[in-house]
Amino acid sequence: MRFGKSHRLPVLILAVFFILFPSITVYCASPVEAMRPIRVAYTGYNAFIEQDYNGYYEGYGVAYLNKIAQYTGWKYEYVPDTWLNSLDALEKGEIDLICSAQWTDDRSLKFEYSASPIGTEYSVVCTRKDNDNIYYQDYENMDGARVAMLTGIYQNDQFAEHAREKGFSYQPVYYPTDADAEAAVLSGKADMAVFGSLSRHDGLKMVDKFGPAPFYIITSKENSEIMGQLNEALDSIHSEAPFLEDELYQEYYRSDEPDGKPPLTRDEAEYIQNMAPLTVACIDGYYPLSYADEDTGEPAGIYPDLVREVAALSGLKLQLISVPDGGIPDQLILDKEADMVAGALYSQEMIENPYIQLTDKLTSQKALLVTRQGTNVYDMDELTIALPAAYAHVQSLLSEALLKHHLIYKNTIEECFESVILGEADATIQNNLVANYYMQMDKYKELSLVFLQSLDEGCCIMASSGADRTLMSILNKTISSMNSSSVNQIILKHTTARPYEETLSDVLYRYRFQLLTVLLCTSLMVVLFLIYSRQHTRMLLRLKEQEAYRLMAETDELTGLMNRKPFYEKAVRLIEASPDDKFQILYFNIEHFKIINDMFGIHSGDKLLCYLAALIKDWCGTHKGICSRFEADHFVAFVSGNEKYPEEIMELLSSALKKYPLDIPVSITCGVYQIVDNEININIMCDRAHLAADSLKESHTGNIAVYDDSNRKALIHEQIVLNEMDEALSKRQFHVYLQPKYNMATGEIIGAEALVRWVHPERGIISPGEFIPIFEHNGFIAQLDTYMFEETCRILDRWRSEGRQLIPVSVNLSRTGFYNPNLCKNLCSIAEKYSLPPALLEIEITETAYASDNNTIHERLQQLRDSGFHILMDDFGSGYSSLNMLKEAPIDEIKLDMRFLSAGDPCGRAKHILEMVIAMGNKIHIPVLAEGVETKSQVDLLKSYSCNLAQGFYYSRPLPVEEFEALLQGAQKNK
Repeated sequence: MRFGKSHRLPVLILAVFFILFPSITVYCASPVEAMRPIRVAYTGYNAFIEQDYNGYYEGYGVAYLNKIAQYTGWKYEYVPDTWLNSLDALEKGEIDLICSAQWTDDRSLKFEYSASPIGTEYSVVCTRKDNDNIYYQDYENMDGARVAMLTGIYQNDQFAEHAREKGFSYQPVYYPTDADAEAAVLSGKADMAVFGSLSRHDGLKMVDKFGPAPFYIITSKENSEIMGQLNEALDSIHSEAPFLEDELYQEYYRSDEPDGKPPLTRDEAEYIQNMAPLTVACIDGYYPLSYADEDTGEPAGIYPDLVREVAALSGLKLQLISVPDGGIPDQLILDKEADMVAGALYSQEMIENPYIQLTDKLTSQKALLVTRQGTNVYDMDELTIALPAAYAHVQSLLSEALLKHHLIYKNTIEECFESVILGEADATIQNNLVANYYMQMDKYKELSLVFLQSLDEGCCIMASSGADRTLMSILNKTISSMNSSSVNQIILKHTTARPYEETLSDVLYRYRFQLLTVLLCTSLMVVLFLIYSRQHTRMLLRLKEQEAYRLMAETDELTGLMNRKPFYEKAVRLIEASPDDKFQILYFNIEHFKIINDMFGIHSGDKLLCYLAALIKDWCGTHKGICSRFEADHFVAFVSGNEKYPEEIMELLSSALKKYPLDIPVSITCGVYQIVDNEININIMCDRAHLAADSLKESHTGNIAVYDDSNRKALIHEQIVLNEMDEALSKRQFHVYLQPKYNMATGEIIGAEALVRWVHPERGIISPGEFIPIFEHNGFIAQLDTYMFEETCRILDRWRSEGRQLIPVSVNLSRTGFYNPNLCKNLCSIAEKYSLPPALLEIEITETAYASDNNTIHERLQQLRDSGFHILMDDFGSGYSSLNMLKEAPIDEIKLDMRFLSAGDPCGRAKHILEMVIAMGNKIHIPVLAEGVETKSQVDLLKSYSCNLAQGFYYSRPLPVEEFEALLQGAQKNK
């Protein structure tokens, strides 16, 4: 395009403007570029760049990029893809950076490399963990193997060269991603896989490692501006944080094996298999590093536990022995008192000693100078420094400045501290773990610490120079592969997690002046002290009693599990601590547990409960859950929301119950409530799990039920009932219905049973089956029982005032009411209020309720009977009747449940049993009334068995009071 004269002047002015003010162009462009995040491609290497469950990125590469961002102000966008696709996208400018590229000539033509690497990557070869054919560097058995490789990665060429050097062949099989290659090995499609060490593969084991190569950050040739900023940031990082790469490697790649197990060669594995046990000496007197346990005498402390960890990871047969304090490690080896010594100081003298050899360091700690407060060690020309005896042979650990001072050696650490306190020494040198531990003691709290920058105290395992090289290789591999978290756990176990335990001598030292004062006090002070001691003892006893009561309140006396209240509290705390985690509640119930108590006795039932409680507790402990015995045979567990857990524990319990030594099969059901709303009250959650468990009763479809909408409807119905029950009672919506009792021989009405009906103003008559179980569960049934008793008294009182003939009326009392110690007093008070003789008021209790707690209920019934009330055993025959019950129960009449005949009778015994029960009642002078009589044939059968008392629909259904009065009046006129 050509410019005309009219266009030349503006163009010229614009050109001059940009020449004079070039920074303005940068200023205008940079903000736009700065707003766009830097796009970083990654290939899913675990621990390098990976996304956690919250969507955040983490790993070695992420941490390095974040460090760079501190200097550049960059924000990143991470783009996942395969290695080849990532390189292609970088070349096209679709992404900005790749962070793990090795140098190759081909790549250098296409991409711009960072001026310095950001780490070193090895090539690693992995196979399945259960592959016992290939050991570490087992090249003979690697020959001919199928090897999974990632397409286009640097390690493929390295492995080819490595195979040529080691003399083995292989069959390459290429895959696009790490995950595909790992899956090929796990499925058996490949024998091994080649990866870069930046990618972790916890499901595989490493069998070779070679070819360290630096890796760089690369970008496209057109992205020189980004690379310029990157290189400036790297220069600053290398200057200000020179150990960044080591720190990141320690954090993300501390061990090649995630489980800490070392990669062993075939020879090393055979050595471990065939070796004889080796003794490892642990020197006493170095708490918390190494000491003898006071109770067992066994070696304890950080060093022995590290050796135990080495043995556990490697499989080496190591036997730890304790040797007295003052022992010198190299002397113990030379005297052949042990094959090895744990916790030997790692020093140049020991390395050069021709009679011994050292492993790599187990751990390394900073050493501190411990002095008396007020001592300025920098102003003193010569110090007397107390050191542990082991330092006498490892003076290379001490700086030249320290060696100029006067050094004395002590057999134990405590002797070193005592020498400073007593003035024998000006200071002692101890590592930070020891110093911090001992300075918790009162007598050493007046000491102070001085940091020694030049002294690190490393410990290792010492062996004789004749020790097998294979053994030393195994030890070093294991030490190298140990997870830092495992090492730190061992250290914490003996330091922070187990602080110094105060002894009597510490207490005496702390109060030495006070004790001297007490000894010099007068007899009056002694008396005051004794009085104080007595008061103090009483206070401690009260506190202990309170603690004992608290434990009793929180713990189920029989099984040792938590009770309901502490279970609720701990479950709530667990939910609040992890609000994003999923949890579930499992509710267990033993089917027909009462049969076990009746047939085999309560002791056998209790043993079964304890047995199940132990199983559930152990299982919950393994799965980081909690459990409780709510009541009777009901157990509840709170665990994470793994859907497999209910089946897992039910399989465990069912299998255990099949083997349980009892002559009848025992089954258990489980209700599950998956917690989806943490705001719901914990007791409602448990109720929902309970509802799910209850839905399995009499069901043969399985033994696990998960709470669903049907359970919810039942719970909503229950809540409606609970919300309205108080108002219904206050508004007298509960009505008395009377069902007559007949003398079948004469047709005369001889009495009635008072039954409750809820006459709701909107829903009409509500069946007792819809609300009685709910009231029994929440305890409201006791109030309803009292209400029905008084309503019955009002009816009888009105009949008397109207001149009607009075007949006895029986009232049902629930099991809950019998736990009220004032039950008899309350009922007598109500009867007296209406001037009614107790003989007109009969008390009915079900056979099942009596059997549930016959001691307490027996006592209450006896009180009622002694007060003149007649006692009726209701529903006899519907549960599990026993002769003991008839022999001991204080009852005046038996109400025989005719459903006994309608139940299954495969042996044809029901009628004979019925006849015998009636005959037995007549024989022991306890009248038998048959309830539930519905047919003429039943009437005839009962008469033939000499049973004359009956109640049931054959004669009359339960009637409102007015209808019953009319029926009674008609019957009396027809007499």
